[in-house]
Amino acid sequence: MRLLSATSLLFLLFSSASAQDSMQSIDLSPGKKLVLKDVTFAGGSSSIQPASYVILEKLAAYLAARPDMDIEISGHADNRGNAKRNLALSSARANAVKQFLVQRGIAPARIFTRGYGDTYPIADNTTEEGRSQNRRVEVVGISPRTTRTLTMPDNSPILPDGKITAIQRDVRERAPWNLDWRPAFLQQPVYEHHKINTGANSRSTVTFNDQSQLQIGENALVVIYGSAPTEKTDRPAQNVALLSGDLYAKLTSARLQNRLSIRTRAADIAMGNSAGKIGIDSRGRSLVSVHRGEAKVRGMRSAPTFEEAQPLASPVVDVPDDFGTRIAENTPPEAPRPLPPAPKLLAPTSLTKSPVQFQWQRTTEQTRFDISHTDTFDSLVFTTVSNAESVTTSLAVGTYFVRLTAIDSIGLESKPFVRSLSVVERLPRQLPLSLRLRTLESGTLTSREDFILLITTEPRATIFVNGDSLTRADESGAAKVMLKLRDRYNSFEVVARDEFNYSARQVFSVEYLPMKRWYGFFGLSVSPIFSSQYPRGIGFRAGAEYHIDKHFSLHAEAQAGRLFGAIPQPDLSWYGGAAGAQAFIHLDWGSPFLEARLGVATIENTGFTFLPSFGAGVRFKAEILEFVLFGRYQFITGDSFQERTGARNALDIGVNLAF
Repeated sequence: MRLLSATSLLFLLFSSASAQDSMQSIDLSPGKKLVLKDVTFAGGSSSIQPASYVILEKLAAYLAARPDMDIEISGHADNRGNAKRNLALSSARANAVKQFLVQRGIAPARIFTRGYGDTYPIADNTTEEGRSQNRRVEVVGISPRTTRTLTMPDNSPILPDGKITAIQRDVRERAPWNLDWRPAFLQQPVYEHHKINTGANSRSTVTFNDQSQLQIGENALVVIYGSAPTEKTDRPAQNVALLSGDLYAKLTSARLQNRLSIRTRAADIAMGNSAGKIGIDSRGRSLVSVHRGEAKVRGMRSAPTFEEAQPLASPVVDVPDDFGTRIAENTPPEAPRPLPPAPKLLAPTSLTKSPVQFQWQRTTEQTRFDISHTDTFDSLVFTTVSNAESVTTSLAVGTYFVRLTAIDSIGLESKPFVRSLSVVERLPRQLPLSLRLRTLESGTLTSREDFILLITTEPRATIFVNGDSLTRADESGAAKVMLKLRDRYNSFEVVARDEFNYSARQVFSVEYLPMKRWYGFFGLSVSPIFSSQYPRGIGFRAGAEYHIDKHFSLHAEAQAGRLFGAIPQPDLSWYGGAAGAQAFIHLDWGSPFLEARLGVATIENTGFTFLPSFGAGVRFKAEILEFVLFGRYQFITGDSFQERTGARNALDIGVNLAF
């Protein structure tokens, strides 16, 4: 039954039995209450009016048909008269209703009474109509284990103990206030003494407020007594009762006082921050397999009813992680024994197509094999218990989780082996995945911080660079990624992975030299040869250069030097200047260049002459400086220069330091 989050207050306004009977059907589910008006009693008295017997008879019949339902009867008064007398009168009226029900066969232990006097008015006490409403007796359901009222003062339901968070196939539930079993629904609140029943190939999961879970297997009957500690000494101490079938408990509480007690006819199992499977075999014996943490197990003494059973006087048995035990009625638990090793799935590994043949390495005679869409296994796509080492089944395209557990000779189950796999329409190619890299640069040296890498691979393959997924190839297999470079050497691992998880890998390296626009330089040059007379000279130079981009630069310099052994006049001093342009190419070992210049020079103040030249050289980059080696061929155009040097051209070789 779906529980309403809020309900309106139900008033029974009647002056005769027939009026009462026609106006009200009793419902004491969470958020509901029964209100008996002032006219139920003789004025100023706790004597019940005969006209009220019909509704009270209906209440007695309601409770008789619901033996798991307890109630609280509360009396209320208006604010006229003495407060103590009003309190006593309200308590007496509540007890009068209780006595009526007890006389109709309802056990006194199921009925709690309270008198509140005028402390909880529901209407205005300054009017007669309001005072009449305040003089009332309210009946609400209570939790049979913790005696909490199911309906709050504002008529909202109390917080449930948990919810039904998974349902597969035929799952039915019955709350204490319901007569019949009803189909369960997702997110249905679960209260104390809630019963859940699963049919063949059916299962359900109950999640408590602390996120502990009970996964209920097929053909199981479970009673949820509640997750809170008990407050009623005449009620059983268990939180959950397993009457048939099996369940898997995943509990989160580590505190001893918050251990969850799971009761079967043969055993009481207390579990804290632990997980394990609890089942009942064909002979009624309880099986406990601990997969995490520990369990404290006691045997139970048989009794006429499940609720009357009491633990044996024998000591509690501690069952540690990866151990299990078996318990028969009226017998202490067997000594804990190790659980069997989990089976290992051999095939398929991760990718397959339907129908799928599963193969595993068996560790016991029987193996439980489950397939689910989720790793929680709340609902199963396929399940079987097999004596073989393989099984074949058809599966739709999608992702699945496979769980294998070994079952030993007495029915204890191993920790599960779990693996995920994908079922595809077609298996991937057997050929290696192709991957080709290109760049917009002419080599592996760049001055661009944003570096574009062009990739050709398989269509729709995912591209990873240094482990990060950056893009996906288009339908033609092309992709483009932009990389941020750091100074000097950069290395990138490029991986292309297709839809079948096949991949190809390449490593790409590039050197990033951030472009520096302005350089200063100074240097030394020698002139070992002047044509015909072969005079030698030395020159000093200093200047600046501007790099237009990484391939072209302009420069200007001042220079001075001396010629040795010049004919007809030896040892001549000269000075001048030059401007020119250089064109570069960049290689891994350096940057070769060609240059063209126009210079002017004078010897011993005899006038300036033009010195056009062309040359070649190479630049080597260090951490701070650049070393430049060059050679130039100069044309001497001035007559005075030619006369003083006796030469028409010259060869100039030198080195610069640029900074």
